[in-house]
Amino acid sequence: MRRRSRGSWNSVQRRAVQAFAMILAAAILAACGGSGPAATTGPGAARGTPGVASPVTSVLPLIATPTLAATPTASPPTASLRDVDWRAVLTGDPALDFGAAPSGFPDELGDLYLPDGPGGVYGFPALDEIRYGDLDGDGQEDAVIPFHSGGTAGAIGVLVYRATPDGPRLAAAQSAYKMEIRLDGGELVLRTAAYAGWEPNCCPSAWVETRYRLSGDALVPTAEQVEPVQGGELRTVEHFYGLLDAGDYAAAYTFLSPAFQAANPYDAWVAGFQNTERVIAYVAQSEPSRVTVNLEAHERDPAGDTRVRHFSGTWDLIFDTTRRQWLLDRAEIREVE
Repeated sequence: MRRRSRGSWNSVQRRAVQAFAMILAAAILAACGGSGPAATTGPGAARGTPGVASPVTSVLPLIATPTLAATPTASPPTASLRDVDWRAVLTGDPALDFGAAPSGFPDELGDLYLPDGPGGVYGFPALDEIRYGDLDGDGQEDAVIPFHSGGTAGAIGVLVYRATPDGPRLAAAQSAYKMEIRLDGGELVLRTAAYAGWEPNCCPSAWVETRYRLSGDALVPTAEQVEPVQGGELRTVEHFYGLLDAGDYAAAYTFLSPAFQAANPYDAWVAGFQNTERVIAYVAQSEPSRVTVNLEAHERDPAGDTRVRHFSGTWDLIFDTTRRQWLLDRAEIREVE
């Protein structure tokens, strides 16, 4: 009886141990993601994939992406325009079409010639006369490249380049005649010759000084000052009497100031020359804005004969900043024997 009872007890113990081992194995398999049931919650459930696979493909990118997005991309440094090979920049600029230089120009002007560039700029680039300064207030220097005519006109245009991370870029162009160029207080200052249209090339009637700021891709004028050319008074009076001598009274009348014209309407004024054949003038500059004149007036008398009358006196002139030329304003002229 005791042996049978001991054997039965041993059998019970073995079954209990086996059951415990099976429970422990099942628990281990479940913990390791073995062949257990598919996940019913979490990202994997919606796609019908095991719950332990989804975190690998969805959670890691979510962790990594904010870090990448928050890291700024460094821009290439902007090189100083003073270190630029300007010959290479100009010849490589698609906006500029350089051609062969016309014959007869001095060799020192170089072999680069722009026949027709942006803004009407043409001529020889003066690469040894480039000015540098911040014209748009961005804290970086811009470059102003003068272009020369190769003749008496001197500088006749400028190209303005700004610095970018990709290299110099053409921003603006400005053409003029007999240009003097300087930078002042963050502005480009161009002093140019102004002509009324009748003057010889050597001798403009005025100088116009215009100040520019670079705004976007344009040179925007901020101020303008018109200055008369001293000595222009003498040439104005000479030209006026040249027109009278040629009989072009309408053109001569335009050289008289508005005040003089108001006091001397055209019809009454021109009637005074109805018998005039010639007007020969000898002029001299006596002081600023005043010109001395000595005149020979050749006139027909009622008998058809020509007689010569002499006059002497002065003209006072005023400068018209709108027309940019001198005008004859007041005369003190008397006939002399």
